[in-house]
Amino acid sequence: MRPLRTTDMRILAAGIALLALVGCCPPPQRPRESMGPWAVGFRRATATDAARGGRSLPLAIWYPVEPGKATGRRASYTCFQHPLLAIGMRSDVAVWDAPISRAQRWPLVIFCHGLPSFETQSPCYTETLASQGFVVVSIRHTGSSTFDIGRKLRAWLAKAENGTPRELPDALP
Repeated sequence: MRPLRTTDMRILAAGIALLALVGCCPPPQRPRESMGPWAVGFRRATATDAARGGRSLPLAIWYPVEPGKATGRRASYTCFQHPLLAIGMRSDVAVWDAPISRAQRWPLVIFCHGLPSFETQSPCYTETLASQGFVVVSIRHTGSSTFDIGRKLRAWLAKAENGTPRELPDALP
């Protein structure tokens, strides 16, 4: 196997960036009839995994809100983040930190976004579930999300530009 050249690395980086951008295109419009009777709230939180050295786990949480009480700023979801650029989408449904409905105890759905994506990749599903009366929690797969892979790839490219590694070791999961 021949070592990777700078041109190869740039093509690889552009391909990965394109995949990340395609993965964060806004979802297709959901049919109105799929939405439930509840308004939708959204918030972020971070859990700490003490068993793994204090690893932080970013969470995205959607939940039911009493109709008429979901007022305020619409939630926005970051799809791609770079020091010079952030790409995202704004929700047409979910509202930041709206008060959760206390009408009943809500069933919990854990949403797995898949590899190598991110926790807010599927608002079409998570918002619809919340409007139907579910609390939906999506956990970022720390170390293998789109954001983490981008950081690894940038670090690898920086080293490669300085003439060090020429093979792609752990840049991708």
